[in-house]
Order: sequence, then C-alpha cells, then structure tokens
Amino acid sequence: MTLDLPRRDFLAWSGTPLVAALVAAMARASGAQAPQTPPSGGAAPTAPRPQVNPGKAPADIRQRIITYLLIGGSDPDKGGRMIGTLTREGGWREYIDKYVKPSFAWGSRRYWLQWPFGITNLPNNTEWDQFLKAREARMSWLTGDFVDRWLAVRTGSLGAPVDLTAYIGSAFGEPGMMRLLEQDRAAQWLSRAVASVLPYLECRMNIGVDASVSTPEDQPDLPLCELLGALGTRIYVESRPMKQYPRWNRFNVVCDANFWYRSDPLTHNDSAWAVANADLKGEIVRGLFYPPKGANENDPSWMVREARKILREGHTVLLNTNFLVEKGISMTDLVKDI
Repeated sequence: MTLDLPRRDFLAWSGTPLVAALVAAMARASGAQAPQTPPSGGAAPTAPRPQVNPGKAPADIRQRIITYLLIGGSDPDKGGRMIGTLTREGGWREYIDKYVKPSFAWGSRRYWLQWPFGITNLPNNTEWDQFLKAREARMSWLTGDFVDRWLAVRTGSLGAPVDLTAYIGSAFGEPGMMRLLEQDRAAQWLSRAVASVLPYLECRMNIGVDASVSTPEDQPDLPLCELLGALGTRIYVESRPMKQYPRWNRFNVVCDANFWYRSDPLTHNDSAWAVANADLKGEIVRGLFYPPKGANENDPSWMVREARKILREGHTVLLNTNFLVEKGISMTDLVKDI
C-alpha cells in the first residue's frame, strides 16, 4: 500500500505537554531531574547524556552476546497476541525466573525482548503501539507490573545490572496509526506514539524497531527515533540500512544473520540498494534466528559456529542462550580463543 502523505515537521507538532511527558519519563528512569531551561541570557547547559546513536560494539567479547527472548510470536493464537512463553497465572515474575535467571547464571548480561506485548501477525508490521493494544485488550497480567519487574532486573535484582532492549514494530504501516496520519490527526498520532514507549523508557531499555529502514525519511517515524535517541535511548533499526534513506544509518543495526550476507552489496549485485558493511555507523547486531540450510536445528553446533564467526568479525550476536544452557555449552566454550 502506497500512501501520498504530506511531508511533516514532526517537532512542530509535538506540543509542550507531550514532550514534557517524554522527558519526564526519561528523567524518572535515570533517577535525575529533567534538564531546566537556563534563564534568559544565561549560559547554555551541557548535554545531560552522552550520544548513544550510533553506538559501538563493546570491547569485552562477553558483552557482545545478547540473549534472545521471543515473547510475541511464541504461540499461534492471535487472540492471545501470539504469546506462549508468558502465562496469565505466572506473569513476568514466572517468566523472569524461567528464562532470564538461567541465562544470567550462564553469564549473559544483555537481553533482547522480542515483541514484549505480543503481536497480531499483521503483514510486514509488528506494531509500535503493542503496549497500548495489550492494555486496551485488558491484558493486565502482561502490562500491569511490566515496569516494576523489568526495572528491577535492569538495575541489578539478579545480582548485577543488565542491558535490556525492547524490540517493537514501526509506526509506519501499522493500520491504526497510519489512519491518524491520513486524517491529519497529528496530536492523536504523537500522543499514541509517545504513550506506546513510556514503559520501555521507565525501565531504561533500548528500543529496537522492526522494518524501520524502509520508512521514508519525511514521515514522523525517523524524527521520533531521533528524539528518543537525543533523550539517551539507544535505538536499533532493522535491517541493513538503505542508500535511499541514509539518515537511518545514524543508528545501531540489527539484522538476521542470513540476510546480513545476502544483502551485502559487495558480494551480491542485486543488493546495490544497501549500505556497505564499511559504511555502517553503529553497533551491528546479527541475529541467529534460523539455522543455515541443511543444519539440524536441535544440534547446537551450527549456532556455536555461526556465533563465533560473528564475534570474530567484531559484531554482536543475538541468540537463544537458553538453548546453549540446555545443551551444556558454557559462555567460556562459546568465546574460547576468539
């Protein structure tokens, strides 16, 4: 579907109350007060947070391993937002005990929550506003204590602070939010866009945005991500950035490991649309979601082999570390001699 949407000045739409809410959420998450406007004629304040986009891969190889936690998409039932790894009875408490604590004991300190409030399997979109949709569906067992549970994990309840990323969909292409743009209902679009990410900001999470790099630069998605980045949120865009929309290359990148190779313009002539490896700016996260053709998905050797290759190339690997725990493969085994 192609829509003839007008070029929009996102920040001119924003309105003081909405921006204030976003800044206040970031301040609460960091434990700091929101920056104050200097008196007229006073010195400009220094930047309150370091630039995180584009970022860099950590020097410590163990910090270049991220545990993949599939939440939305773990069950075929669309009525339950396709969530099978989280139960109504146990909620986030049980989920953290079952999936996060074992990988923490294994050595993981970075976690990737894939579609934390579920999905409805929309074509080519997994919903920027999935939190609001879960709340509107009265799934309080999913939304109610999310911030309390995950902020505790983020700040050290397992024994040490960890890094968390919430991976959600883009706003562009999501039918309800697109309808607001078509109707020129700017305030409603922005209100929903901001409210949708407040739980992640409260938890001091990074945000990954599915199918983002193909969004035209004159739509509000890009300035929204830039605003979140300016407030200190690390943004991961999916997948390999396009030459057509170069501003998306100012963020960190997450890409399926198989597609990473297939989209390399230096090795595939039909990928001339893509930004070359050497020109990518941020941390590069390559996900091991599916085994290579011909590999046995129950045999961990393919995952170990591919993960070690990614780590040797200086990138970050995203994988199901709980699978390695089950198979008796330690983090030391995974990174040995790299």
